[in-house]
Amino acid sequence: MPGAVYTHRIEVIVPDDVVSAMRVEPAVPTGTITLGDARLSEKDRDALAAVCRGYLRSFPRRNPHPLTYQEAAEMLGPPWTRITVRKQIERIKERLARNGLYFEGPHANHDLAEHVIDNELLSVEDLARVERRAARP
Repeated sequence: MPGAVYTHRIEVIVPDDVVSAMRVEPAVPTGTITLGDARLSEKDRDALAAVCRGYLRSFPRRNPHPLTYQEAAEMLGPPWTRITVRKQIERIKERLARNGLYFEGPHANHDLAEHVIDNELLSVEDLARVERRAARP
């Protein structure tokens, strides 16, 4: 991962005898629901990319705060409105809640943004696609 100022590479060399002595136990289920099989439509990705724009930008433009629904709608352009962005994000939250993941309260969009990015459900490429589309006349 790029550093704020410099990128560093750390190389760890483990002796072969230590590696051969390692025994990997089968994974024990933790009860945590993962979203490896979660599917996001292009419309979902557009709304999430707009709301999560600051999280997806690199230093020094990174801003880990979700955009408001109005700001996201302005970024996406017509036919998106504040209400359509809000409803799309709410639908995503509802689908996740059916799988046991709840994003509620005053920091719900912040938590949602971190979750979809940490689980690689949303990426910089999604933001780039939205920004390219928004830049067209």
